Amino acid sequence: MIIIQFLKKRTLLLAMVLSIFTGLTISLVKLFIPYSELRDKVLDFMSVPGAIAVETMFPQGLHTGDGALFWGYFAMLANFLAYLLVWYVVLCLIKIVAKLYDARANDN
Repeated sequence: MIIIQFLKKRTLLLAMVLSIFTGLTISLVKLFIPYSELRDKVLDFMSVPGAIAVETMFPQGLHTGDGALFWGYFAMLANFLAYLLVWYVVLCLIKIVAKLYDARANDN
């Protein structure tokens, strides 16, 4: 019941906060966790949305026209939007499950 009330009006805001937190976590892992093959594989996987978006905008990489200046910002924005979508879907699913659980609890 409390989850439903909290998520009802704040789903998008909470998704934004979690998306920023995800981006910060990726950055902090890069800075503070010592090198390992597993760390690099996980970070590469988590950076895929930004890499795909940047590849569509700058097919030749950093050297595509004047794109080198904004290449990193575009990758961060693409990662933010991708994780915003992921977190929004997850929170909506949690809201649906919580409503179903609450409806079943009220029936008994």
